[in-house]
Amino acid sequence: RHADIVMKAVDEAGEHFILHLELRNDNDPEMALRMMHYYTDIALAYPDELIRQYVIYIGKAALSMSHKIAHSEWHYAYQLIDMHTLDCEQFMHQDNPDALVLAILCDFKGKHSKEIVEGIIRRLIELTGNHPERLRNYLKMLETLSTNRNLSEIFEEVESKMLSEIEIEKLPSYRIGEARGEARGEARGEARGEAR
Repeated sequence: RHADIVMKAVDEAGEHFILHLELRNDNDPEMALRMMHYYTDIALAYPDELIRQYVIYIGKAALSMSHKIAHSEWHYAYQLIDMHTLDCEQFMHQDNPDALVLAILCDFKGKHSKEIVEGIIRRLIELTGNHPERLRNYLKMLETLSTNRNLSEIFEEVESKMLSEIEIEKLPSYRIGEARGEARGEARGEARGEAR
């Protein structure tokens, strides 16, 4: 129907399964029922496959959703992961910027928010290397996620300080993109001039 992610996957032991992931930004009182609905749809489409379901909660409010339905004659449950309870260090040491941005949602384990935000941005700069556009996209994601932790002001302060230090404009890929933009602008100007 409208599941966030459904894919075929293989775990570390080599077992094949269908992975179903849902991301939630709010506490949905009907989530367990919705997940059971997804389960039956997936099971009907892939009757011989093992199905593993996870809801990843990234919301601002404390988690209050249920992960199961306990009926008198049957029982249904799925895995519910609260990002606020995961150690941010697990994500900080990943060599994958997609995983790294999720660190902003996790438990800082008593560390100061500014220190964590600086660490995440520093790692993003390292991982995106010489690609300012990729860096910009990940910073946008990070900015959006930082609102779930009320870190918008800290994020803005740290981002502007760190980006002024690395001077994106001096990176070769930025200059190449700038030159291409100028060339396109000149070509358009010439075409307009000829048309006139």
